[in-house]
Amino acid sequence: MPGAQLFASLFRLDAAGEPQPYLARRWSFSPGRDTLPVHLAPDALFHDGTPITSMDVAFSILATRDHHGFNTMLEAVERVDTPDPLTAVIRLRHPHPALFKALAVPLTPILPAHVYGDGTPLREHPANWRPGGSGPFRFKSLEPGADIELTRFADGSTRCGCARSC
Repeated sequence: MPGAQLFASLFRLDAAGEPQPYLARRWSFSPGRDTLPVHLAPDALFHDGTPITSMDVAFSILATRDHHGFNTMLEAVERVDTPDPLTAVIRLRHPHPALFKALAVPLTPILPAHVYGDGTPLREHPANWRPGGSGPFRFKSLEPGADIELTRFADGSTRCGCARSC
């Protein structure tokens, strides 16, 4: 799945299905399990060098909720608040037992809002032909119907969105 290599998500799931840090560093449900504050990695970057912020998280979760083929996986999301650049607060209409699975790779990639948030429909966006994400690999080239070439996203001066150094 090239998308899972190009785009990071908030969480990864371990073998037991438990959430592990990816772009999110800390999180904790409210007592009623209807609010999930998520604290982002402060040094996570998109491939173009732009910092990943809570605005990107809000944009991505709502875009997935509203446009993904499996959008029912996030129908419990009412809104996503962004009280500061590194905190996204996911507000649910009701508790969602599979929320972490829905927010993990590859279902809810964190998209760069500064690229995809220009009003162009996501399915038609020209950036889809040369995607820039925050995963461990970056897009290099595409030969339609044949090959997608990716390269490792690490050059010593930048870090991918993942919790470990690539």
